[in-house]
Amino acid sequence: MTQEQQGAETLLIVDDDVRVVELLQITLGGRGYEVLTAYDGDSALETLQTRRPALVVLDVRLPRKSGFEILRTMREEADLKDIPVILISANAATESRLQGLKMGADDYLTKPFSPRELILRIRRILYRSRDRELLKVRNEVLETEIRRGRETLLEMQEEMGLKINRIGNLMTRMLEMNQSVSIDDVLEKFVVSTVDGFEFRRVALLALNAEGMLQARVWRGIPESAIRSLELRKDDPLVRMLQSIGRPLRIDELEDYPDLQMTLGRLSAAGLTLIVPAFSGPTLRGALALGDRPAAQPVGHYDTRVLQLLGNSIASALRNAEESTESQRTFLETTAHLIRNIEERYAFMSGHSERVTHICLQMGRRLGQTEAELETLRYGALLHDLGELDRYGELMESDRILTDEERRKLRQESAARGETLLGFRGERRIRDILRHHQEHWDGSGYPDRLRGLEIPLGARIVALANAWDALRHDRPHRPAYAVDDARRIVAERASEQFDPDLVPVLFEVVEYLSEDRISA
Repeated sequence: MTQEQQGAETLLIVDDDVRVVELLQITLGGRGYEVLTAYDGDSALETLQTRRPALVVLDVRLPRKSGFEILRTMREEADLKDIPVILISANAATESRLQGLKMGADDYLTKPFSPRELILRIRRILYRSRDRELLKVRNEVLETEIRRGRETLLEMQEEMGLKINRIGNLMTRMLEMNQSVSIDDVLEKFVVSTVDGFEFRRVALLALNAEGMLQARVWRGIPESAIRSLELRKDDPLVRMLQSIGRPLRIDELEDYPDLQMTLGRLSAAGLTLIVPAFSGPTLRGALALGDRPAAQPVGHYDTRVLQLLGNSIASALRNAEESTESQRTFLETTAHLIRNIEERYAFMSGHSERVTHICLQMGRRLGQTEAELETLRYGALLHDLGELDRYGELMESDRILTDEERRKLRQESAARGETLLGFRGERRIRDILRHHQEHWDGSGYPDRLRGLEIPLGARIVALANAWDALRHDRPHRPAYAVDDARRIVAERASEQFDPDLVPVLFEVVEYLSEDRISA
């Protein structure tokens, strides 16, 4: 008997259309499947937490949580990420299908569909899933055998085994660092690698800054006062020696060099005893300063070689991260410039994104955001209309007021287009602003009906600034509102459309900035 005939497979059908659910329940139940049902997003997630079906047939449009939200949750949770999902939708648009597949759906069907076709697709996916499970079991058996062999080797040669394990972990971290696109991510992984791999309790990375000096970028176990003194000029004798010798140097090796004594004194004051150069090709991009290791674990020749590999990998990772960051920044700036040029073609929109950005940055500073958060907010504000560029002509050259349904559809399509156009070059937090700045505080917005603090802070800020600028400027269907009228409208929509805690911040910014600067 097949698995299907044995009734061993449990399916979850999620659709708000009772007729569809009943039809599939009868059809699939007649094929020997155990069929679970849910009619909205919340009850679907509750079922997934209590029962683990072999496959989920999931409608995209659902009450409370959309099918895309459920799919995203499943792919993020370890216990649910491997469950196959077939999305069904009345939307035959290619963008919707691509979005679902990109998020991890195994298949996509457009309503109306044939139950026979659905059964064939379910059967194909379950067969494939069983093959993956069988492969997983085989891999686990193989891994068990490998582990047993490794344990035997460790018993025979424990010291060598520990060293092999250590270098394996470090190589993994090196590869991870070279794949990182964030400098902060590179530095954090560096600290973990050094502390975990070699048990140094004092760690500092000196990297080239904009002035060409080696300066502490990240550290652990070192007092702040000692870190401030670790800045080294490129012509410092120690830097020249590192470039010349090209290998890790212990402080005690350098005690006989008079011109190094001042620098060595600063390193010793910070508890650092070993300096490892970090080369990217022939270029010295920084140095690792290490210290305070257990006396029972002296740094031997083997450790020195591995540390040099780690230093060079960090230098390479820093270079890659800097290049990636610069490439992303160039892409975002070019896109923002394109938006400005398109806005200039329409009198009603000229300067809109720049004004929104100016207000957002003022709000972000009042909220105490970091420079990195402000940069994310800046790009999110500059690009917030990216998904509507191809509709500017239609929207700005007509005085017709859109219906609620037309506005809903426009916002959903704009969110999807914005994410598609931004692509992988857009940092996740910037993509979140583009997708969610049309969400409403009470959950009535689009595209995902997020509510309250579920909406990213940057999206809430952009929503307010965007609304204010729209109210204060002419539109095809109405003239600009006066300041007092605009304030009244925004205040009335607090706790419904806008974050009530951010509305006073907007009003502070409006009062601070001269009307000429905001409206120019």
